[in-house]
Amino acid sequence: MVNPTFKHLEDRLKIGELTPMQWAGIFGGLIVGLIWAIWLSPLPTLLTLGSAFYIGGVPTVLGFYAGAAEFNLALTVRSRLAWRRNPGRYGPGGGRPRDPYLVKPDPRDLRKQARDATPTPDLLHLWD
Repeated sequence: MVNPTFKHLEDRLKIGELTPMQWAGIFGGLIVGLIWAIWLSPLPTLLTLGSAFYIGGVPTVLGFYAGAAEFNLALTVRSRLAWRRNPGRYGPGGGRPRDPYLVKPDPRDLRKQARDATPTPDLLHLWD
């Protein structure tokens, strides 16, 4: 049972009902929208204003998603890179023909099976 006095220690960090990742998404969206509107947009003023909201909203939505979901960007990127570097990532099949696999049983398993195999008694002859 959790002491109610210290229950807040188990809660996620929130500032103004938003997590730090969500705040980072809002800040990133604001910066991206301003950079698009001030320096990068080749569109007229009204279209620039409208598109800046949409383009700036992408990092904001990503920040909200990352703050609400169990998503770890660093772990995902690291695992993708490790998969790309794995030399055995292409399995058999499709492409050039290969020799079929020959699966040999493990000799230790065969010995264990022989040792565990006990003859079953014939119950009819037990009473004779």
